[in-house]
Amino acid sequence: MIRIEDDRMVAEAGGHVALRSDTGAWRVPWMPERNLTEYAARAAMAIAERDLARLGPLQAGDFLALERFQIDRAQALPWAAPVNYYPRQWNRETLTAMADRIGEVLAHVGTVPDVGACKAGEYLTAKLGCEVSPEAVTELARQGLIDTAGDYKDHLLYSGYSLESFDDAAAATRAGESGRELHGDEAAAVLGIRRADFDHLVRAERVVPVRTYQTRFGTAVALYRASDLTELETKHRDIDWAAVRATGKGRRSALAALTTYTEPTDTD
Repeated sequence: MIRIEDDRMVAEAGGHVALRSDTGAWRVPWMPERNLTEYAARAAMAIAERDLARLGPLQAGDFLALERFQIDRAQALPWAAPVNYYPRQWNRETLTAMADRIGEVLAHVGTVPDVGACKAGEYLTAKLGCEVSPEAVTELARQGLIDTAGDYKDHLLYSGYSLESFDDAAAATRAGESGRELHGDEAAAVLGIRRADFDHLVRAERVVPVRTYQTRFGTAVALYRASDLTELETKHRDIDWAAVRATGKGRRSALAALTTYTEPTDTD
């Protein structure tokens, strides 16, 4: 049982005592220099009180006041590897060594997990003080400014390490503009052409969607990246853009005979 007596947190079994500092932070005896919240200190003391010979990832994380992603990353350190992998378990000696070197552990594991575009955008928005949309996150990764870290349920994850180190608010703002995702009507408006003309560009693969999603009615909606649209005229100089824009409503599109685009090769 864990009880608090003034500025002391006591584990009745085992005799462990955590102390509260002048700032209100708690410090457990095996990590005396690390400031913990009361919740984290209680969880750590509860594990210590049980005096288990081996601990799984959740228990090891509680003992060291680490999040699940942090304990997962920590096992890459040679001296912090679990003694078993199936199931994963750490022994007391390894956890004591990790507690003694908790500064090294924290420097290695970071503070941000690998997350999807929405949570990455929320994190960067709070960090940078400017709006960072999920589309901006995707664009930053496309530009190589942040890293991806695999996927989860067919959705890309973005590296917590790279999110933590990224600090270029101007680049994030630019990515938000160039990475905007537009549906067909919006894309046609950006280009200053009719939707029918834009559909011919899509048919001829002069512009391709960055992704497609299903509406609740089962309709597939394609989305197009803003930067792809701004590069379209430069990339496809064979198109008479002035003629396309001059074609009036109800008239045959100047793009009706447009052939399917083939990427040029080195020999072209």
